[in-house]
Amino acid sequence: MTFDAAQGAEIHIAYLREPPDSPNAQFARANAWFRRFGEDLPKTLVFMDDSGVVTLNGLRASHLSQGGYPLGRARASVAIFERPRELRDEYLVHELASTIDGLEEFTRFEPITHDVEYFPDGHHRTTVVVESVDSVEWAANGYAYAIKSNVSWAAQNGRYFRVVDSEPFILTKSEAGASPLDHLAAQWPIRSLLILIHGQPLAWRSHRLRDEQFPLWMMDGSARDPHFVEVQFQGTVAQHAAARPSSPHFSHPPLRLGEISPSALADWVALYNGNDVFEQAVQPAVEVLNGASRFLEPQLMMLAISLDRFGYFLYGDRRQRRIATHIEKCMDEAEIDWPSIGSRRGVALAIANANNDLKHPDRETSPPSRQLTALVELCKLIVRAQAFTLLGVDAEKRARFVSRSNDALNALQMFRDARLTIGDDGAFSEEPSENVRGA
Repeated sequence: MTFDAAQGAEIHIAYLREPPDSPNAQFARANAWFRRFGEDLPKTLVFMDDSGVVTLNGLRASHLSQGGYPLGRARASVAIFERPRELRDEYLVHELASTIDGLEEFTRFEPITHDVEYFPDGHHRTTVVVESVDSVEWAANGYAYAIKSNVSWAAQNGRYFRVVDSEPFILTKSEAGASPLDHLAAQWPIRSLLILIHGQPLAWRSHRLRDEQFPLWMMDGSARDPHFVEVQFQGTVAQHAAARPSSPHFSHPPLRLGEISPSALADWVALYNGNDVFEQAVQPAVEVLNGASRFLEPQLMMLAISLDRFGYFLYGDRRQRRIATHIEKCMDEAEIDWPSIGSRRGVALAIANANNDLKHPDRETSPPSRQLTALVELCKLIVRAQAFTLLGVDAEKRARFVSRSNDALNALQMFRDARLTIGDDGAFSEEPSENVRGA
């Protein structure tokens, strides 16, 4: 078995061609697996060597070489680093815990506190309290959710004390059991929310599952209660080695967990996994913020799709309207006002016009890069503000984000530096204006 940082674990199975009537066929099973390019591969294989055990689930052939010494290769959609009680095509597990960038800054949990006491003779005593008790819990779509604090440590009396890990994690529980991939899909709304709040790329860092099928095995072969075991998903394993967020503003997100009620989180998750229009509104914007493209044109078009669908969702009457009307609805709901740039109607029309210019080649025009750059930043602010509105966040908090946050100030500065304003008809003006002083 090998490991690729982008694709995860891959199992290599070498075999020899044998005649059908061979009296001592050793490779008949492997021949059958790869006879039709892996169509007959089992869903699950357990790999064992002197380093441990890995359960490979959701196997698919990835490569097949012919010749005198054939070699078949297969990748698993899910790799579980433990031996199961029994071999199954699918494992329905009870719990999945995941860590992701931005969660620690969002939660502000404090599982470790310390106090220093100074004495008259000059010495001091430091008391460290390690207590992982913080948790926010809710239920949605058949899962019990929790965002929990976490701490693990190592110590030797008289020698040292070291914190090994203090990252909080997202936990989903399913009483009936769900596949690891279904658990991950249930956690996707939290990832989307975190990206909207932070406004920059975030990566999954780890996944662990706990279930009776994967107990703690003892040396004598007996099994104890299940414990959390590492899981790797082919779809997220590449993110584990991604660069950590480095923005100077990352540690101060515009919205924190303590400002959102558990019921609001439940509503967000239920909408994301239960309303296709809402999910399709969130996803394009989230992927732009997560770095889906470095080019401005696809960024603006994907953000316009999000705003169009958000507006359609907010109207809630299933009527067809112009994209500019939907964008204006998003601004109305979030009470966004940028008087130094233009009216809500004007900004909405400018975004819609730029999107149409990029979509339709018969227009034979494209927005200048300075206008496109500025519009993309406005779109990001508008779509991120929808999370504040839908979560029922205090209006003052939302107003501060759209007008006085670092991202808002940077966007407004772009318009001031380029001396750009937008008319009520959506047209740009590059003439100096006495209004270009601030929002």
